[in-house]
Amino acid sequence: LTEYYKLKDLDTRGSDKTTRPIYSDQKYRYMDDPEFLLKFVDDKEDHYIFKFFVEGVHCVACLWVLEKLNKLCDNVIDSRLNMSSSILEVRFSKEGQLSEIAQQISHLGYTPHPILSDLDAERLAKKEDRTSLIRIGVAFAFAGNIMLYSLAVYAGAEGIFKDYFNMFSFVCSIPVILYSGKPFYISAWSSLKNKTSSIDIPIVIALFFGMLLGIYSFLYDRDYFYFDTLTILIFLLLSSRYLLKKVQQK
Repeated sequence: LTEYYKLKDLDTRGSDKTTRPIYSDQKYRYMDDPEFLLKFVDDKEDHYIFKFFVEGVHCVACLWVLEKLNKLCDNVIDSRLNMSSSILEVRFSKEGQLSEIAQQISHLGYTPHPILSDLDAERLAKKEDRTSLIRIGVAFAFAGNIMLYSLAVYAGAEGIFKDYFNMFSFVCSIPVILYSGKPFYISAWSSLKNKTSSIDIPIVIALFFGMLLGIYSFLYDRDYFYFDTLTILIFLLLSSRYLLKKVQQK
């Protein structure tokens, strides 16, 4: 409720109405406020309709699970996802709570953003694209440097130079694994929690064991390093998903 009244105060003061609070799993209760429902929810004769911009949609499996909300939430009548715009339209009974629907979407591994104006969906889509491009850029920059260090080792660098190149490769792989690879971990963990399959589960397993073996080789002076392979894998996966999403939007 606190977040909702902040939003209300912004409107009454005549400030920038595009400013929105940051939503999290603990801050959806304001959606159940009667004034919020009256102002932003489409009230039909026997049900409500509300639209979310869903951050994290990237494949047909996302569409499948988000359109199964009526199986997960008792008061959801149906849900329809527009893959090109990532907008989810939910029809739910008047006995239902909008906050519970938003929390269920969050538990599935997506970030639901209530669309409060016509400009919200476009603004949120641009923000998601920017975040995706930053993750791709980080993966590309560090993967490129790691490839240079790895080529030096493959070409025959020995002694202290080999140790330094391997150390640099390990250090450069950390931002890619922890930051750029974050969407895979969120998706895989959500799939495991909800007992559903996901292509991100084997990807995360590969990243985990590849990093583990690479660190082991680095610490015990072995010749098996996977830092270049792992960072290139993340870069290619993120790039292909971004391009696929753009094709779907077109």
